[in-house]
Amino acid sequence: YSEYFLDELKNELIGHLSAPEIKQGLLLLKQFNKQIFRYEEINAYFEKNQGSYKDIRLKYILSVFFQFSILGNRWLVNKEEYFYSFTHRDPNLLLDFDKEIVLHLGFRKSLTL
Repeated sequence: YSEYFLDELKNELIGHLSAPEIKQGLLLLKQFNKQIFRYEEINAYFEKNQGSYKDIRLKYILSVFFQFSILGNRWLVNKEEYFYSFTHRDPNLLLDFDKEIVLHLGFRKSLTL
């Protein structure tokens, strides 16, 4: 399921990102190796390893990945319960860089996370 899902999304992303942007963006998520993270964490990793990701602008690629539900947001609604937002549920959402960012479950296996 995960590989099929990833291949389909790569095809859809072609109209929005170049092939190198897609490849490097997915490589970034794979090498960063976290399923749930804050923007500050991935930004620090990106800046430290920027030579490997020359073709991407971080906020832009994360926003596009959010628009295609590769990424979502999550936050606590009370002390024990998280709320998740993905654009496949609400296409009007924008990525909130102040909330935790979550990798969609469907991509975790194909990115070996």
